[in-house]
Amino acid sequence: MTARPPDEPRPPRPPAPDGWAGFRRRHSAWLAGLRPGEPIYRIPRPLLSALRPRRSPPRAGWLDDAAARAEVDLGRLCDAHDAVGFLDGSPVRFRLLAPGPASPLGVSELRLKGYVGRLLTHPGFLLELAEQRRLQDSRDPHAPAAPPVLAGEAAGDDPFASFCGRWGLAGLAAWDLPVPLPALLSPGPPAPGGGPAARGVSLFIPFHQALDDELVRRARRMLRGLAAPGFDPGPSHHLAFGRMLDVLHLERVAAGRYGPASRGSGFVARLVLGVARSLEITEFQVRKWRKAISARLRRGDAAVIPSFRGPDPG
Repeated sequence: MTARPPDEPRPPRPPAPDGWAGFRRRHSAWLAGLRPGEPIYRIPRPLLSALRPRRSPPRAGWLDDAAARAEVDLGRLCDAHDAVGFLDGSPVRFRLLAPGPASPLGVSELRLKGYVGRLLTHPGFLLELAEQRRLQDSRDPHAPAAPPVLAGEAAGDDPFASFCGRWGLAGLAAWDLPVPLPALLSPGPPAPGGGPAARGVSLFIPFHQALDDELVRRARRMLRGLAAPGFDPGPSHHLAFGRMLDVLHLERVAAGRYGPASRGSGFVARLVLGVARSLEITEFQVRKWRKAISARLRRGDAAVIPSFRGPDPG
């Protein structure tokens, strides 16, 4: 029998039948150390392996045995619910970060994923998102972190609906996971899919009119004119921005749980290694995307990033 490499994820075992309640009971001490009211996202097995200490006792901040057991158990629970994490005992589903191996993302979904990557590395969007959360907390500090409101369902002057409409969102899966509106195609008259606050172009093409290059160029100009000031909505470089989303999410989750106490003792190197193995890319590529994310957060402009000059690889 061929030995499995130590960092290769094992096939998931069936989750405990008691679900979240059982997980909370088994790992109450681990949960007590996490920030309340925030999503608890899964960490992939290769990244968990990279963050395990090679000494005993482990340094502060690294995964100990109890934390490793909780993380593996959380992964199994997420597998059972097709989720990327849990929030207040409910699964957080976000297909753009967790497609199943038998159902990879299609071209349209990859473009949506790239758009989420653009948003989460754009300072203007992040400032508005923080303000929306502040408003939500001021109204009801005990409300869930991800308000179950869709842009098309909210009242006309609702600030959250206006925010979603301004940025082309259907809502939020969690405060750090915006859900972009997909393109909607239907026979007959145009029908906007995002409600009265949504901004977009409804392109109605009669059966006798071809979709030629000139119509496409005109639609693109109109769409760019509707974007927030200073924000380029794409669609260029969507694969690059999608990869930035992957790296940003994994680093944010791992560093948020285990990083601050040990960054000076090799944490970043182990993080880069684990992210690379989880995404099946090289450590050099992870470091490149981390630099691109930092440049975006400082400037909000893809044009200043050397890796983004030239045609989109996808």
